[in-house]
Amino acid sequence: MESYRAMLDLKEAGIETQLVIANMILPEDICASTFFNNRRQMQAKYLNLINEKFGLPVLRFPLMQDEIKGLNRLNIGAACLKRTMEEQ
Repeated sequence: MESYRAMLDLKEAGIETQLVIANMILPEDICASTFFNNRRQMQAKYLNLINEKFGLPVLRFPLMQDEIKGLNRLNIGAACLKRTMEEQ
């Protein structure tokens, strides 16, 4: 809801939002336990709400094992982002 309100404020200022990024999405292949399956189901519920509320394309960026710090990790994150965009 905070992001939605920010989008409305930006719109009021003449700035149109074109894309929503959902960050730290659990990849299906790592959800091997009940805990992670439940978290993934919760994320799916919120992703549906995001789709309904924003009415914009949603880029789903997966949860990364390590924090994106430094050029090497940034390149890994960029490659992951590229794959994600191609899949969606």
